[in-house]
Amino acid sequence: MPEYRRYLGVVGSDLTVTSDMDLEWQQTIMLLNQLYMTTLAVNGVKVVQNLRCGSPDTIACLNCVPDGVMCATSTLGCADTESELDLSFAEKLFATRPGKLLLYGKHDPIMEHQSDVAGVPYKVYPDVHTLYKRQPRI
Repeated sequence: MPEYRRYLGVVGSDLTVTSDMDLEWQQTIMLLNQLYMTTLAVNGVKVVQNLRCGSPDTIACLNCVPDGVMCATSTLGCADTESELDLSFAEKLFATRPGKLLLYGKHDPIMEHQSDVAGVPYKVYPDVHTLYKRQPRI
């Protein structure tokens, strides 16, 4: 815990779940992520809830997140949102009702638009790989 307390807060763990995993395995991993974050929180570490889900069937695992907390989600390793009709990200927003949102990774204008429509303020952070590629070569 002393290592974690050195920081203002931490983004919740992201033991990745993917849609090709058995649903029970996805749910188990998501609940283990939340148990770990709960352990940090009860020991005084400020936690940002991670919204990573493997499939639409696991979004219900986020229902226990209190309204108004800060959340984070990544587009790293994820397919681009192809259509405004894809509401999987919006479902996460309505399941958690975050007070603020950190978006990191590839730029996804549909996720940003859905955040705007849901009234969730957000900040976008590009990933390290993208930032590195923007640097001029010497």
